Amino acid sequence: MRLLGTGALAALGFFVGVFVNLLVDRVPRKRPLRPLGGGCRRCVPDPTLGADEVDDAAGPAEDDVDVAGTADDVDAAGPAEEDAPDGPMVGAVLWPGGRCQVCRRAPSPRYPAVQVLTAATFGAVGLRLGADWAVPAYLVLFASLLAISVIDLERNIIPNRIVYPTVFLSVPLLAVAAVAEGDLGRLGQAVVGAAAAWAALLVIHLVSPAGMGFGDVRLSFVLGLFLGWLDLRLVLIGLFLGFLLGSVLGVLLVVLRLRGRRDHIPFGPFLAAGAVLAVFFGDPLMDWWLGG
Repeated sequence: MRLLGTGALAALGFFVGVFVNLLVDRVPRKRPLRPLGGGCRRCVPDPTLGADEVDDAAGPAEDDVDVAGTADDVDAAGPAEEDAPDGPMVGAVLWPGGRCQVCRRAPSPRYPAVQVLTAATFGAVGLRLGADWAVPAYLVLFASLLAISVIDLERNIIPNRIVYPTVFLSVPLLAVAAVAEGDLGRLGQAVVGAAAAWAALLVIHLVSPAGMGFGDVRLSFVLGLFLGWLDLRLVLIGLFLGFLLGSVLGVLLVVLRLRGRRDHIPFGPFLAAGAVLAVFFGDPLMDWWLGG
């Protein structure tokens, strides 16, 4: 049963992007998820993160600390952090001039970009799934993937405080969808997909923990859950596309001398991108790849 049209979902996504930016700014810094208040990173020191809060995608060697280090490290960063407000993206929508409430500095372009991307993906979910009862679950997925990807790019971490709630929200939503559609087999299929993706990346993590952090393993469970719901073959396609994108960009960065061969590149965004491509383009890719 369709609750919202594609346009309405896109509009909803624009405002959900406010919350996505809030997660990006506050979850890694262990700050409250208040819709208003606070200041930019120049105004509020960044506390040290604990290993129980985040997983570093770079592996266990850095599990106990945030990439930014201590609050003193962030303060010493100076102007480079000025354009990354700690306040939520409500600022760009509701604050006069879209500036930090405390120091009045303009926010980073990342904020409207995240809102536009959230709107685009929400609208695309409406086009892809139509009246499917699983639409709410996929909206949760894409909002979470955007937050996780931006955090991983900025800090090289995949926070448990986003991954776990995503799982705890998604499983009941998919269960409701399976019951409403009278197809409990899809829920079992989703669980199989989650377990398969988790097991595959766990093996890679055990073989090369420096190259594949356990945060990526946890994220793969979420991706496998949603790809498996659509089609178990999409789990393979989504993971393959994630590795392909990561490899191509990694080689390109090395060729352009923007990164060294030993430099770490966050893998979470590539896993997320591969899953997104599989959700929206997986069917034609399967027809082409498998000759169906």
